[in-house]
Amino acid sequence: MQYRNTSLISSICFTSIVFLAIVSLAMAFAACSSEPEVAPDARSQKDSAVVVADGAPSTVADAASDAAPGCTGCNSNQICGPQGKCVDLPGKCPCPSGAYCDLASNSCKPGCSDDAACAPGLFCDLASHGCKPGCRGNQECTLPATCVDHKCVIDCRTHACPPDGDPCTSDACTNGVCLYQPGNDGASCASDNNVCTDDVCSAGKCVHLAGNNGGKCADDGDPCTQDVCSSGKCTHPAGNDGVSCASDNNACTQDVCSAGKCSHPPVTDGQQCATDNDPCTTDECVAGTCKHTPKPENTICGRDGYGNCKQDRCRSGKCVEVYAPAGTRCGSCPTRCTCRYCKSGGYCYSPSPPPGGCP
Repeated sequence: MQYRNTSLISSICFTSIVFLAIVSLAMAFAACSSEPEVAPDARSQKDSAVVVADGAPSTVADAASDAAPGCTGCNSNQICGPQGKCVDLPGKCPCPSGAYCDLASNSCKPGCSDDAACAPGLFCDLASHGCKPGCRGNQECTLPATCVDHKCVIDCRTHACPPDGDPCTSDACTNGVCLYQPGNDGASCASDNNVCTDDVCSAGKCVHLAGNNGGKCADDGDPCTQDVCSSGKCTHPAGNDGVSCASDNNACTQDVCSAGKCSHPPVTDGQQCATDNDPCTTDECVAGTCKHTPKPENTICGRDGYGNCKQDRCRSGKCVEVYAPAGTRCGSCPTRCTCRYCKSGGYCYSPSPPPGGCP
């Protein structure tokens, strides 16, 4: 009797095991034939193996195969799990703030994993794991703009496109999106502060083409050069011949421009120059030099004194005092009794009256 009970129990156990195996196979087949859609991020990591604890998926693909569609907002440390919820990757991830989970090495590396790790006005670019300028939500845009692909945009079907402030673009509305396409070729744009270029739009860019050839540009301070634009640059070719330039402080030379240089050719000979204060020399320019040429001998060089008995005459370029010969009349002589005569020493005197007196 005991033996028969044992056999019956064994038969029941075997039957139960077979039944459970059939049910398990049926469930597995059903699961494989209706594999749920996997989030793109999870599928891209399908072949990345991770080290897991007992009972957890052994690869990202295993974890993704159990996921339900509809996950949104998962960061790089998460995958889309059952019931459409983001679940942390197994293994060494998730990572602390300021780091992200590198699936290839299953380790944390410096960088952002979500927008929370970035400063205001920045968003986390999951391709580079760096914070980049851009909006993270409509609250960061000024109405009526909304945040689309991290950019504040306006639906121009209901609102006018705001100007972009660029004279080299044409503002147009296409399918509700404000587009700023290259345009307005030839229109004026921002100056490059170069008077030798034309500031115009070309293919959506502000370019600075060579222009204003021959026009006046910045003075180089040299009176012997011209200041003109040429091929987009301010040039200083030689010019202005004959124009006055810096003096060489020589009265016997001209100070004029010639072939781009300040030259000093001689003035015409004989022009007066600086005096040497010698009355017996002539102060005149000769071959660009101030010369002091002696005057002819006996040229009067001062006043005569004592009724012409003492005379100043040039001798060898010097003014010297010369006495008239004795007996030379030195005054008017209407009668013989009133005549005056020079005597030695240059004095003019009146002689004694003749015998018998003067009439």
